[in-house]
Amino acid sequence: VSSRLTLDGPIQTGKSRKAGNRAKTTFLLGGRITYSDWILKMFNDPDIKNSSGYFYDINAKLSHRYSEKGIISASHYQSFDNVQFSDDYGFSWTNRAASLIWNHMITPDVSSTFSASMGKNENQSYEPTGLRAFTLTNGISNFRMKEDILISSIKDHNIATGIEYINYEIAPDELMPRGEQSSIIPAEVEKDDGHELGIYVNDEFLLNHLFTLSFGLRFNAFQQLGPSTVHIYPDGEPKNPENIIDSISYGSGESVQTFYNLMPRFSMKYSLNSNSSLKLSYNRTSQFIHLVSNSTAALPVDFWLVSGPYYAPETSNNFSIGYFRNFMQNIWETSLELYYRRLKNVIEYKDFAELLLNEHLETELISGEGQAYGAELLIRRKKGRLNGLLAYTYSRSLVRIVGDNKTETINDGEWYPSRLDMPHNFNIVMNYNFNKSNVFSANFTYRSGRPITIPGSFYIVDDVFIPEVTGRNELRIPPYHRLDISYTLKRNVIKKKRYKDSFTFSIYNLYARKNTYSIFYRKNISRGTNAYRLSVLGTIFPSFTYNFEF
Repeated sequence: VSSRLTLDGPIQTGKSRKAGNRAKTTFLLGGRITYSDWILKMFNDPDIKNSSGYFYDINAKLSHRYSEKGIISASHYQSFDNVQFSDDYGFSWTNRAASLIWNHMITPDVSSTFSASMGKNENQSYEPTGLRAFTLTNGISNFRMKEDILISSIKDHNIATGIEYINYEIAPDELMPRGEQSSIIPAEVEKDDGHELGIYVNDEFLLNHLFTLSFGLRFNAFQQLGPSTVHIYPDGEPKNPENIIDSISYGSGESVQTFYNLMPRFSMKYSLNSNSSLKLSYNRTSQFIHLVSNSTAALPVDFWLVSGPYYAPETSNNFSIGYFRNFMQNIWETSLELYYRRLKNVIEYKDFAELLLNEHLETELISGEGQAYGAELLIRRKKGRLNGLLAYTYSRSLVRIVGDNKTETINDGEWYPSRLDMPHNFNIVMNYNFNKSNVFSANFTYRSGRPITIPGSFYIVDDVFIPEVTGRNELRIPPYHRLDISYTLKRNVIKKKRYKDSFTFSIYNLYARKNTYSIFYRKNISRGTNAYRLSVLGTIFPSFTYNFEF
């Protein structure tokens, strides 16, 4: 259902006194594309037959070594993904990124890396046909410049320092009619922009043959930029348009609000012996842009916001400790890590929030605190005819929102699972090498279902359905699990030939598990409200792959 191709090689070669012939200019060009839509057309079910799912991505990179001391490289990435379910709804993502990197050795003990990059993400949600057919677009763009310096001239010390600048532009919410029959009226709501400056220094040093320590400090400044209108609400009163008592307008490029944050970090590694070590760390992070998501609907809602008068930067204090041990001459690797994270200024939405095309978005969003904790266990066999890994993670992610009044308090002020709370995540990967040419692989994955908030009941007033929801994220969609297997036959593995190829026969979702992607509801006057489950590829899926290298 997909194809990929990567080409790389030299454009120009040069000579090095130390290494002989060395490529001076090289290129890489790669891409992937799916043609799965033609498979969907083979189904008799009209919902599947009229559905669509495809993607493509392109990678390109050009590198030039201008001397023994430096390399300049430029790269570009672009991707597009689209999913449409019958004639009901669809969504797509477009991502673009480009970068320029200059690595230069200033002295044998001092190196520099300068990078400039830009990226753009665009999300589209749409209803394909009918009178209410629409396309709703939003996204984010950024431009980044960064200079990193690594200094190793001091014995047993590696000092890293640098400066970084990022500019954020949030695309407006834009609603447009889709098709000639659509009666949708175009609409647009502008979003705020901002920029960020960061400076950091970090020192990693070897205290002795047992202890390695690392200390660092980062300073960040963030500024929200106009044009913007900030509405003033009375203290202690719910934020809604009727309660606005004043407004302040800011022109284009004018500073709306500035935030400053210090972020320390510390880590330590203690070698118990040649096969085992103990590691612990602490770091404080800040994030000045917020991703707001409502993934409980069949049509997901995601958009970005910058920090400002209504939304302070999200901060996190992170602690972790881990024990690592290798066995049987490093054939086996094991690790056990524990972590705890405390968050402030977590953004959540009110019940029944109107998130898109809302000129008073601050009336629908509230902030609170969060915490996350868990344990990660990993057992990996790296060598031998039978190899693979077993990984298990227990993790919790909780949120508490206590506002100044009842309308700005969620779940009665009690802790509740965040949308990322999936306590159990279990993976097994196994590879059996019959010989160098024949490999059997199996992969099993299991994870807890995502939390959701659903209507516990409905009542009707004047033919209008009014839902009565359960506690926030009180229930979960069913757990996700599946088993994949594959068999690979490789040719020309031992022979020194330029052309090598392999055949892979695989079965995805061996026992045809109908894993739930989303649960949503449709209202009907005569039959009440019905729940629906959407499964993506909820069946067994065999495939054949031919790989070649030249």
